[in-house]
Amino acid sequence: MVSILEDTQKLIVYMTNIDVRASVTVDEIVPVTLTNEERLVAINKQIEEVNKLIIETEVALQATSSVEIEEKVKTTLVDGKKELNEEIAPLLRSGNFDLAQIETKVKAILDKVRDVRGLTGVRSEDIIDLIKENDSATSTNEVETPTATSTATSTQAEVR
Repeated sequence: MVSILEDTQKLIVYMTNIDVRASVTVDEIVPVTLTNEERLVAINKQIEEVNKLIIETEVALQATSSVEIEEKVKTTLVDGKKELNEEIAPLLRSGNFDLAQIETKVKAILDKVRDVRGLTGVRSEDIIDLIKENDSATSTNEVETPTATSTATSTQAEVR
């Protein structure tokens, strides 16, 4: 009888082990803590994504017929560029900043730009076609577009 109980207990432990492994990852048990350099790289990637979304959204506005949506989108894009250029870029250049604060601000800008990008109602595939049309139409004229200049070592971020 004792032997059967011991075997049953071993089986229960074994089955629980399998269940836990299937439902819990190592990251949940021991969370990964990023270094400051890794956090800066992540911030710069988010800034690059913001700049990409701004370009896409500006192109998508050409296909939007609603004046109200166009005004709201343009206002948000201008505000996002202003925040990146006047608040975040100087802080990153100075080297004297709170990473958590910068992460929060960049994430908020990214979320706003994503939201207004969705308001345009233009699919990504259509934006690619619009960009190609613009490139062929403006191939003789040089157009300045928002770009990110960022590296983990210099930690600069700027939208033009």
